[in-house]
Amino acid sequence: MSLCLRAQSARDLPLIDPAFFIAAPLFVSNRKLYWPLEKPEQDELMKTLLILASILTMTVGAQEVQTLLSEAQRDYIRGDKAAAKEKFTMIQKVEPNNRIAMTYLRMIAAEEKKGGTDDAAALRQRVEKTVIDKIEFRDATVGEALEFVGKKIAASGGAKVNIVQQLSEAEKSAKVTISLSNIAASEALRYVADLANLTVTYEKFAVVVRPKGAAQPAQAPK
Repeated sequence: MSLCLRAQSARDLPLIDPAFFIAAPLFVSNRKLYWPLEKPEQDELMKTLLILASILTMTVGAQEVQTLLSEAQRDYIRGDKAAAKEKFTMIQKVEPNNRIAMTYLRMIAAEEKKGGTDDAAALRQRVEKTVIDKIEFRDATVGEALEFVGKKIAASGGAKVNIVQQLSEAEKSAKVTISLSNIAASEALRYVADLANLTVTYEKFAVVVRPKGAAQPAQAPK
């Protein structure tokens, strides 16, 4: 009995232990591979090939995931929630515990259930009207400070305000010391941003914090 596999090109051929070819001669005809195998050997080889195919299909490098994550965030900020949802879902299939993808998918689900979110002007107005009684941080990270302000805005009532940190890990980990009382949330965000050389932008669906001078995403066509 022989086993036949078809490949579209040489790159499609599976990687097999070289020792196998010594034990079982191989010949190629019309882009087909033939191995003279007994039934038990054939079954074992097919199991191995199926496992390899599964691994190759599901393998996505960390760089590819990061690129897809950045694209999904840009889609979300532009207001293209359908494209963002699709990409975040793809990321979650590869990395089920990816916290960023999980968070965005929860936000999108909440927005879909609500039937829409504030536009940029209304979002900014709400943040400006939210007053935080006290902020006290000593050597807190930028990420922690921004999350704290976001929670205070959410606690003021109404829909959750999404504060998107388009920052590197180093920028999120930068330390800030803050002591403020009875301050508008918008001013608190600006204060944190100034300390870390960042900028705050009010987009249609989120408050976006990014490094000063960073390119802003193009607006989605109306």
